[in-house]
Amino acid sequence: SSIGTNNDPLLPEDYAKIVQEHFANEEWEEGKTLLEEGLGRYPKVSDLQWLMGKYWHHKKDYDQARYHLIKAIEDNYNNVNAKQLLVDVEENTQNYSSAICYVNELLEVNPYWRGLWRRKIDLYRKQGNDAFFMLEHFLGYFVHPTKLLSLFIFVHMLTFVSELIIVESDNKMQSADSR
Repeated sequence: SSIGTNNDPLLPEDYAKIVQEHFANEEWEEGKTLLEEGLGRYPKVSDLQWLMGKYWHHKKDYDQARYHLIKAIEDNYNNVNAKQLLVDVEENTQNYSSAICYVNELLEVNPYWRGLWRRKIDLYRKQGNDAFFMLEHFLGYFVHPTKLLSLFIFVHMLTFVSELIIVESDNKMQSADSR
């Protein structure tokens, strides 16, 4: 044990605090060494898995980062730090659909997170989904409680219009077939 003794082992939160200090001081390898020790003792502690994911993200080993971040979420579904970093990992690897899924999970926790809505719009844009541009302009780049009702109406209006187009198209096809 690099810190503590067998009689006085570090608790998971101690490992997390010390590792975060190492990372904040750009002491990535020292932090990783201590983190490996902590994960050896506490492999199912979400924050330790998140920190290992953070280490690998910093090293740009996105497969390793993804592995540890998913472990962090398996151990604690509400680990916001792990989900935020997973959005970065998935965006960096151009897995935009996965990134959007994690953004949606974060928006479940905080639906008024303005920056996250912007990020979601940007991810849709990178994915090539032009339909989301309409929402971007409609939302004015932020969601406000009064605008949620407008968004709800807008989405249902689009659904209604698209259903009308389908019905009209079907009617034209039926009248052409009856001739």
